[in-house]
Amino acid sequence: MFLDEKIALLEKANRQAKMEEAQKEALQNELKLEEEAVKTEPTLTLEEIRVQIQQGQAQIKDDTLEFEIKSYFNHKLVLPIMPQFFDEVKEEKEAVLFVNDEKGISLICTYLPEEMKAQTIEEAKKEMETNLTKLGLYAECIKEESLQNLSYICSNMPTGKGTIYNILFWIHKDERRIVGNLNCLEKDKDIYGILLEAIVQEIDTLV
Repeated sequence: MFLDEKIALLEKANRQAKMEEAQKEALQNELKLEEEAVKTEPTLTLEEIRVQIQQGQAQIKDDTLEFEIKSYFNHKLVLPIMPQFFDEVKEEKEAVLFVNDEKGISLICTYLPEEMKAQTIEEAKKEMETNLTKLGLYAECIKEESLQNLSYICSNMPTGKGTIYNILFWIHKDERRIVGNLNCLEKDKDIYGILLEAIVQEIDTLV
């Protein structure tokens, strides 16, 4: 009798282990399918997002963003922006700030007290890297563009909270006193990073 009970317990434990293994495998397959779905989820191109911004509404993943055209710094900065998307907005005389904490997205534009010196984009990139090094930070520059009225640099920046995707732009039309920083999480650069770059390119056409 004792032997029969022991065999029954072993068989029960074996069935339980197989069931748990099957559940674990099913969960892993489900997670794999979700990851593949994210990877294959169609994303808009930079040009497509710019067209949507110009039309006043952009569809980014599950977010429908309503754009407004706002001007700052005595109309020296004209900004296509979606205020309702952000949970923190500050508009001051020499700086504007938009932050979405949940998604890790921010946009800051500053009107400097003095003009910046004229620089090539390569000189500006080297200066940015030098300043970050002094602060114990590092940036991996992955893209740079010089447009008609502004230039910008895209880079990945490791931080204590993970890697962020940063776009630094500066307007070189007329006064060289307006700079901007736009950030999102590095993992979202193919979604929100493209949106932020589209905003920068639209600024170039509006100033």
